[in-house]
Amino acid sequence: MRKNNKKYDHRKIDEVDTKQQRYLKQHCSQSIDMAVCSSSSSSRLTRKKTVFFVRHAESLENVHVRSAVNCWRRIKRFAMPTAYDVWDAMKLLAFNNDPDLSENGYAMIKEMRSKLEEDDAASIFLRGTAEMKKRGGGGGDHSIKTKKASPSLLVVHSPLIRAVKTYRLMIKPVLLQKYDNDDVTTAGQEDKDEDIPSLILPAAAISHQHVICLPLLSERTFKEHLMPKPFEKRVCKFEKWLDSRHETNIVVIGHSKFFKRLLGNACSSFKFANCDIWEYSRIYGSDENGQCSAVWKEVERRYFSDLSIP
Repeated sequence: MRKNNKKYDHRKIDEVDTKQQRYLKQHCSQSIDMAVCSSSSSSRLTRKKTVFFVRHAESLENVHVRSAVNCWRRIKRFAMPTAYDVWDAMKLLAFNNDPDLSENGYAMIKEMRSKLEEDDAASIFLRGTAEMKKRGGGGGDHSIKTKKASPSLLVVHSPLIRAVKTYRLMIKPVLLQKYDNDDVTTAGQEDKDEDIPSLILPAAAISHQHVICLPLLSERTFKEHLMPKPFEKRVCKFEKWLDSRHETNIVVIGHSKFFKRLLGNACSSFKFANCDIWEYSRIYGSDENGQCSAVWKEVERRYFSDLSIP
């Protein structure tokens, strides 16, 4: 048993309960690319990735859940729930795991897109907040201009409608605002509404920038609430996939439950609000014994929507 504990030291997470830790040891022990570790035992931190986690805009499911919560709160106060809340909460019985955005969700996207364009968020996504602060901010003159100076950027999103539309209507226009449409190409398919394109921006400006729709990022299903092990395994697979990528800057558009499970105790927020954009660092290194380590470190809540309803 002691030998096994030493073998999996690199997967330990502070204050994680025993059951989750045992699962991580069993399924994720090979998730870290050994190439990221330094051969020198004197340096523990050898490499890091900057990851921006973007929760989708408000969906119809979020509205239905809020109505159900309102009903429960009124019942606890011995008050009669409103007919609207009861009717709206009943829609949850349809078990629709892929609802569209709500009207407020579209309004949130419009608001957030203006914020991101005004703040030149494309440059921040490419550099990371820490690097942009060193260079004096996130705007105009500090944007990426040459292939040599630009880090690689990956955008990955869930295949569910609410995440796809958040990417297409909020993130994608911000990334493309500096480039002419003629400079944008797709890899293997056209950019149609029914397809998910692998979008590649001009190589002269950004190297290896593209978009991937990843089913692993889907939100936790009702079945996975009843049987959590498949969900835990899927989260570990995504972390393994993320570690295997060569890109140094990554934008992930997905769902709150998935993010919370992935980040664990590194996440200070109880739950990401709709349209929240949080910046995290994925830090790779090695200990004195040469064993690989990879940890999440929270940087800051970079953007949030004023229209988000708790």
